[in-house]
Amino acid sequence: MKIFFLIFTKKILNRLSRYFKNIDANSVIVNFIEKEFRGIIEKYNKAPVSPVVAEMAKMPEKSKADSNIWIFWWQGYENAPVLVKKCIDSVRKNAGTHTVILLTKDNWQSYADIPDYIIKKVSAGNISLTHFSDILRMVLLAEHGGLWLDATIFVSQSIPDYCFTLPYFSIHYKTSSSKIAKGRWTGFCQGARKNSIIHSFCRDIFFEYWKKYVRLADYFLIDYTMLCGYKNIPAFKQLVDSLPFNNEGIKELDLHFSDAYSKEKYESILKTSVFFKLNWKRNYKTENNGQKTFYSCFLEK
Repeated sequence: MKIFFLIFTKKILNRLSRYFKNIDANSVIVNFIEKEFRGIIEKYNKAPVSPVVAEMAKMPEKSKADSNIWIFWWQGYENAPVLVKKCIDSVRKNAGTHTVILLTKDNWQSYADIPDYIIKKVSAGNISLTHFSDILRMVLLAEHGGLWLDATIFVSQSIPDYCFTLPYFSIHYKTSSSKIAKGRWTGFCQGARKNSIIHSFCRDIFFEYWKKYVRLADYFLIDYTMLCGYKNIPAFKQLVDSLPFNNEGIKELDLHFSDAYSKEKYESILKTSVFFKLNWKRNYKTENNGQKTFYSCFLEK
């Protein structure tokens, strides 16, 4: 009943916010997390703020070759859509010395310890595979560190060392349309060292949330959880704020995939970002006015 009321309230406030700019519908979810999980917030609030984090962000240490890259596709590579296979292939090609681990329904338990009550709710359909992956990425990064990339991220060049050596890494870009993250982070690309406060906090919130509830409060619970940490935990906020702007062209391929292909334009786009977020469900065109599109040429490469 509590989650139903929360969802209903946010829907009403979303509608009202179209007419009254001072109404913040997002605050409903954040306030809920703050109230329901105050104990977890207080636990992490004791973490010290480091005076050297900003300098570490400017001058990252040498790359750790043992940092894994995590990708998740429940059905496995062979059963993935062609776009997803292309993205996974691009990660493997550009991973350098880093091991790429593709997590599936058959092997994820070898790397992550997730409570049985969550697994049962996944099996029952209360938790979608999308939101199970939100839990999984936080557990993996908290326990092992490394770099999480969604299976729909195309990598255009060698993954830079700083993705593994910064105390926290995510896509930080100015053109984000998210009203929650506002370009400060993206859930689909997360990197950190083992025991990161960001991912440990989110893991603990997710565990407690799904222990208490059987229904998702909001599709973007991952972003609301991170926003709650950002607002309430100084050490969390410090890590996020220390992140340099990067990968400003993260959406450029997605925006131009259905355009008529131009080699010069394609090469220009690839220079705007290391990572490009794509969508395997989107109906990209393979032909535009009789010409091949960026998408059709992407599939051929």
